[in-house]
Amino acid sequence: MEATSTHKLWLTAYGLNLTWTIYVMMLHAVIRVITTLFILKVIWPGRLQNPILSRRNYVIIIPVTIMIYYFLMVASISAGRIPGILPVFLLILLLLVLIFAAWRTFLSSRIGKMKRLSNKVGNGVLIPFAAGMILPFIFGNRLPIILVPETLSLLLLLIYLFRYFNKFDTLVNMKRKSLWAFSSIVLVIMLIGGSFNRTVPSDVVAIIACVILISFGYLKVRVLKYH
Repeated sequence: MEATSTHKLWLTAYGLNLTWTIYVMMLHAVIRVITTLFILKVIWPGRLQNPILSRRNYVIIIPVTIMIYYFLMVASISAGRIPGILPVFLLILLLLVLIFAAWRTFLSSRIGKMKRLSNKVGNGVLIPFAAGMILPFIFGNRLPIILVPETLSLLLLLIYLFRYFNKFDTLVNMKRKSLWAFSSIVLVIMLIGGSFNRTVPSDVVAIIACVILISFGYLKVRVLKYH
């Protein structure tokens, strides 16, 4: 999350890489969290009606997570990447904001204030997510002058994704076809977004792998449709 030389044209302030921080938060929110829940919606529709983890699970997973992050920080410092005090402070502040947002989401789900959400996943998250993931790599490193509005746009998109996730329990009609469409778009986004960090041979491998995965998913959805 720091202002490193590899991302020197991103918007940085007080030692913190603002554009990259927001970008990575949004990327992991969709790739790791929402995608996992989409898969559960398809293969185990009723599982998300109750919390995935119990309180006892948290007693185990929180110390394990603390240990993992501790060793990651030790490894990072040993490699010569010693963060400054101010960016660490800003990241801790950001973490507190996320915890507060999660707490509010929990409360809203408990008191039943969630509203109906369209079952059309593509209109809900895919198009904004695709734009947010690709545009920084198309414009960010070429037109530094637009980094400020671009970062603000990513922040607004992150807020939108939070609101979408806050209503996720009302998404009841998640089909395999929708999951395939979502996964295919995510693959294409990763393919385009990672092109700056790949060689020509690895580009060829990545494109072939994505075509195989998307085609295989389409064939599976088509077979299931006719059965």
